Amino acid sequence: MSEKQDNNELQGSDLLQELTSTDTCTDGYDAICEALKKIYGKQEGQYHRALIPYCLGGDSPLDGVEVYLCKQERAHWHYITYGFSDLFENENPDSELSGYGFELTFRLLKGEEDSAPDWPINFLQNLARYVFESGNPFDAGHHMDANSPIALEEETELTAMGFGLDPALGQIDTPNGKVKFLQVNALTHDEMMAMMCAQGDKFIEQTHKYLPLGICGLSRASLMENADFVEAWERSVELEGSSTGFLYLDRMSLKQENSGITISLPYSYIQLIGTMIGARLLKDRHLLLVSPDCVIDLLLGDYSLNKEEDDYYKLELAKAEYESIFEQIGQYLKAGASGPTSFKAPNSPVVIELIA
Repeated sequence: MSEKQDNNELQGSDLLQELTSTDTCTDGYDAICEALKKIYGKQEGQYHRALIPYCLGGDSPLDGVEVYLCKQERAHWHYITYGFSDLFENENPDSELSGYGFELTFRLLKGEEDSAPDWPINFLQNLARYVFESGNPFDAGHHMDANSPIALEEETELTAMGFGLDPALGQIDTPNGKVKFLQVNALTHDEMMAMMCAQGDKFIEQTHKYLPLGICGLSRASLMENADFVEAWERSVELEGSSTGFLYLDRMSLKQENSGITISLPYSYIQLIGTMIGARLLKDRHLLLVSPDCVIDLLLGDYSLNKEEDDYYKLELAKAEYESIFEQIGQYLKAGASGPTSFKAPNSPVVIELIA
């Protein structure tokens, strides 16, 4: 096992000592070390190990997080997790992946500090808790809303994240299986909304043209304020559509009447809904609308509405009907309108109602 300079002292226990002893198989751990050595050479990383491993009742799922000072592009701190993949024995020999098949990385712009800030370590451990508790792994092109600033004690507009391959580390093969190094790219709320309407992995690649290596500067403004970036994003959405198949809304309802169907949606989501109709349904892809009240799967086809189970509906409409609704939403936004209204394609039984 490669030696690391730990910033935390481990508490004693026979099992804990066994996990960290030199007799333990550390093939996965060593493979990560080798990948980092190819980039950072003789630089000694700062290794922040969990005081008590998750398997012993600790609250930190990861074995640790290592930090390097990277001087490429702009000087920044490069954080790398250890623990999403199998660091020791191969726990699932039948899988081609090591553990969850990835580790996370994060790049934070360096200030005047001499050592790396601790908050990204807690941030990465929180992401690990989500994965370990939910069983939902991350992958390139995924996004996640933090619902608050990613650095709680800092002034920042970065409240979300998008995942893409780390531009330096990429993917490696280890004795325990494949491991991707997924970089956590900090996003503003409107950037996350824009990412949802595009091909997620390509959106992250596009941000790197303006944020080299995806380095996080907490004080930066949204890229959606950059006209060149927005123009490239709009072109991408028009040509390729969205890789995000669902849209979560805090409120939604579907009401059936003799004259047809009324779907009520919050008007605060109208711009996103309009863009997603264009990026999904007009690209011959379904769109799943999810809310605490009901789920509606919008599909292309001859008109039909089927209730699959309690509060889960499948609605099929012709492409021309979606196109008409898409155009009406565009005109509504172009006119600078706001507040409740409704949209309906000619001769369609479906009304989209916007509610306050």
